[in-house]
Amino acid sequence: MVVLQKKELNILTLPSLYVLQIVLYAKKVHDEGGFQLNENTHNHNTRGKNNLSMQYFRTEHGKKAPINAARLAFNRLPEHCRQIEGHTLKKVLSNFLKKQVCYTINEALESLALINPNNYKLINNTLYTIQD
Repeated sequence: MVVLQKKELNILTLPSLYVLQIVLYAKKVHDEGGFQLNENTHNHNTRGKNNLSMQYFRTEHGKKAPINAARLAFNRLPEHCRQIEGHTLKKVLSNFLKKQVCYTINEALESLALINPNNYKLINNTLYTIQD
């Protein structure tokens, strides 16, 4: 009996699929002006000025809410990935997360910072992977 790994099957694990969806949701809401950036909160330059402002929650239930998880996941994306359009971002993230094989949400969130923009090139609205 041959046992195939998720990487060989080229499918997303459930935590990776969740992270993909919340990042795409955060990107959509951010593009529509629904989330505020830290640069709009502070009157001075800060290191995280391009991050989405995190909402304060008193309870653990609120801290783990999908809306807050979406902000956290979007903030973990490298700066170059935040500028990618929605459909292309979905391709880049899904390709990347298929290669990572994450079994927990924290693993998937931590791996977002490892995305390398030099691995992808967009030509005529087609995304090409340059190197693995």
